Amino acid sequence: MSQTGFLTRIISDVRDALDEPDTNAKWTDAKIIRYIETSYAMVFADLNRGLQDPVLIPYDVTSTTDSA
Repeated sequence: MSQTGFLTRIISDVRDALDEPDTNAKWTDAKIIRYIETSYAMVFADLNRGLQDPVLIPYDVTSTTDSA
């Protein structure tokens, strides 16, 4: 299995699906990542629809005190 990261693979997959070259690309990597982030919630909502035990993704949130 390739040792490239998830984002590298998904960006490459998106470029393949769009038939877009890596050089002189219309879409920047950052823009593709923004679309992936936006779509992430929709993908998990579709996966969880109808499941008795829904998929959960834990993550840590660090809060800070506003000094203003």
